[in-house]
Amino acid sequence: MGYNPRTHSETMAKESPDQVALSELIEKLRGELLPVLSTPKRYLTEEEASRYLSMSVHTLRQWRSRGEKNGPPYLKVGSCVRYDVQCLDAWIEQFRVK
Repeated sequence: MGYNPRTHSETMAKESPDQVALSELIEKLRGELLPVLSTPKRYLTEEEASRYLSMSVHTLRQWRSRGEKNGPPYLKVGSCVRYDVQCLDAWIEQFRVK
């Protein structure tokens, strides 16, 4: 069933005050969070980095645990591992075949 403006406006008129308040809150949060959520992340988790590089998390973990210099550079804050997107780009570029 397609969109019917008459039905839609009737449904909107029947909203309870709680539903109206919730809708307004959602719109307010959307306006506040959208700029934050649309900003590209600079630091990625290992899962995000693996998707970014199209490599498995297992491979990234092996490179880190072995201390291999051929893996991408990473940051470690406590137990959290993060990958800088700019460093990932620079690292992968070294493998470009000319």
